[in-house]
Amino acid sequence: MVVIGGMGTMYGAVVGATLGLLAFMLAFTFGITASRFDTRKQLLLDEVNAIGTAFLRTDFLVEPYRTEIRKLFRDYVGIRTAWVKEPEKLPELITESREIQDKLWARSVEAVANTPNQEITSSYIESLNEVIDFHTKRITVALMYRIPTVIWYALIFVTVLTMGSVGYQFG
Repeated sequence: MVVIGGMGTMYGAVVGATLGLLAFMLAFTFGITASRFDTRKQLLLDEVNAIGTAFLRTDFLVEPYRTEIRKLFRDYVGIRTAWVKEPEKLPELITESREIQDKLWARSVEAVANTPNQEITSSYIESLNEVIDFHTKRITVALMYRIPTVIWYALIFVTVLTMGSVGYQFG
């Protein structure tokens, strides 16, 4: 087919521009998701370390609190790992994990009050506080920090526009 007058050049420029825009938007979206994935991965590692540290520091607590708090930690870890197996139950699991955190805090306050060496137990309380903080951070990053809907719609629109332009040019 012979194009007279440069219409093919104009369509080619439009297709090239829309392909460039699509590539830019895809790179932008993947950049957001890659950054978010890295943050979630780091928060998971930090939370696991905080839970392990807090569990180990229960050794500083007196009985019967040590045993009760360790059992609460085991239950807590069970709920946290259930998120992977049963994602549809996420809201209930978040509520349950917060309830266990409240129980952990209440029992820990009692344990610290009944432990003779307050300086040693303060490191346990600090690590328990980190467990609670990392839980909140993970929920915030996982559920609140999402790619905005308007970006998804714009990406879909540009993709459809680009594919239509390519189809028109080669059709």
